[in-house]
Amino acid sequence: MKKQNVMEKALHTGVIWVEPDPCILCYACVRECPAMAIEVNANVDHVTILSERCIACGSCYAICPTKAIRIRSDLDAVRTELKNGRKACAIIDPSIA
Repeated sequence: MKKQNVMEKALHTGVIWVEPDPCILCYACVRECPAMAIEVNANVDHVTILSERCIACGSCYAICPTKAIRIRSDLDAVRTELKNGRKACAIIDPSIA
């Protein structure tokens, strides 16, 4: 596995993550986060979500001016299950993920 793929996988492990390229380090998400779960590191050019602290409230997502904050969605997987005749259960409240 390439080093870049490992990094991409690490960025996408939580419910909420940051897409590095659009992030302009405006700190809007840092100021908005009620759980103080967003880290600024001088060695990288984007913020990082601390998944162990994140409560997945979506405040950072809502305020991000460049939409660099992303929320994992399993909607396509649920639709596939339903289309295949399987029963599916979906939780739509990200704060309990």
